Amino acid sequence: MNQKKTIAYLTDCAGIKDNALELLKNTKIDECYIDACHAPGYPDKNHLNYEEATKILDEIGAKNHL
Repeated sequence: MNQKKTIAYLTDCAGIKDNALELLKNTKIDECYIDACHAPGYPDKNHLNYEEATKILDEIGAKNHL
């Protein structure tokens, strides 16, 4: 069985640009891997915490998030 999947691998995406987020929203993503290495409230310009990552995952609507 030859099944094609679209996978998004997101790292260092705190402050993700609106146009990049729109691209992800308009793409059917089967799996999304996202970097979320900090606790909520930890200030970082590059990395997300779990709550921020969950918000992005909800916005892009990937089937599976890891």
